Amino acid sequence: MSFAPNSTQVPHLLIREWMPKLSDTGLRLALIIIDQTLGWIEDPITKRRKEKDWISYSQLMEKSGRQRQAVSMALRELENLNIIEISDKYGNILNNIKERRGKQLFYRIITSM
Repeated sequence: MSFAPNSTQVPHLLIREWMPKLSDTGLRLALIIIDQTLGWIEDPITKRRKEKDWISYSQLMEKSGRQRQAVSMALRELENLNIIEISDKYGNILNNIKERRGKQLFYRIITSM
């Protein structure tokens, strides 16, 4: 599979299935997570893309141009639609705010429905 230089391929799922269901901020965050993961080659030999990445709330806010509350609501939206998973550095899925507090959060786009 080849990619254009300095670009990120966006899964068709985002455009065809998810976009009509997402809020503006939800779409922005989905694109940020796609860029931070699928936008990077993890293994230059196999061309395997990153599956997950650590992204701070401040990065999500800065890159989306949205405030903390909007980011929080959009992340909940993406989780409820099974578009993303949020885990800790060990890969444990963190399903609620209490489990996430004080941890580095890793985000992954779920590319299968």
